[in-house]
Amino acid sequence: MYLQIRHQTEYRYSGVCSESHNEIRVQPFDNEFQRLLEFKLQTSPAVRIYHHQEIGGTVHHFSIRAWHERLVIEASATVETLAFNPFSRVNLVNLDFDFYKTDFVKQNYAEFLVPSLYVPHLPEAHQLAVPFLDPSKPTAVGLLDLNRHFHEWLSYDTDATHVQSTLPEVLHKRAGVCQDFAHLMLAACRSHGIPARYVSGYLYIGKDSSMRGEQATHAWIECLMPDGKWVGFDPTNNLLVNNQYVKIHWGLDYGDVSPTKGVYIGPKTESLSIHVGIKELVPSEVSVLNYTPIA
Repeated sequence: MYLQIRHQTEYRYSGVCSESHNEIRVQPFDNEFQRLLEFKLQTSPAVRIYHHQEIGGTVHHFSIRAWHERLVIEASATVETLAFNPFSRVNLVNLDFDFYKTDFVKQNYAEFLVPSLYVPHLPEAHQLAVPFLDPSKPTAVGLLDLNRHFHEWLSYDTDATHVQSTLPEVLHKRAGVCQDFAHLMLAACRSHGIPARYVSGYLYIGKDSSMRGEQATHAWIECLMPDGKWVGFDPTNNLLVNNQYVKIHWGLDYGDVSPTKGVYIGPKTESLSIHVGIKELVPSEVSVLNYTPIA
């Protein structure tokens, strides 16, 4: 599937600003599941943009020293997502939970097992997962059951939480957005010894109005499976990640993957608007003859 993605972020300030320094994490991966055919990033005011690689993805960064009252960041990408059966990547038959009790996992994946800024250790999250993450059944079966449980247990409500909401607030309200669904499942998995990481990206829903997450960047998690592979679970939509998903960045939680992050000198932000548009392209609309992976 060929997808064209446009992502615009606009900040308007209540006065003039300067010395604006920003990091942007919106460039899709180029890997075995998706090919990045084209990526462009520009700003207004226009400045030179630099980039570097982190282990979790590409980071662009720029500075605007001149006075400005408005900042617009526009990213566009063309991505080919490769079709695959997500269930072919998981074991649904053999018992394999003992893998997580090994010193190898505890030593080599420790950062994905301990609490992080947005994902503290919560006994409530651990308890919610007890009926599902049962060593007497295959790990993937338990994770799929837990994925479905959180999809049903939490209400998707864009007014219930905000970026700085805490996980205890989410548990109290039993409502939130994709970020909250992901953080809760991370807390549950880590508390049971399953290394798990936060993933940001885009979700193409097409005409399926029952799916959630296309209006902005989407969030899901990846769990380390006993065969050593990282597999994506989306509790917001009760899905295994497939070729409708475009992966941008991964980290311990939202704090590591925020699409925009920065500081500036000046008055407070008056308004922030974000628009994400995703369109499926037919092959004739895409030229892949000159394809080269984008670093």
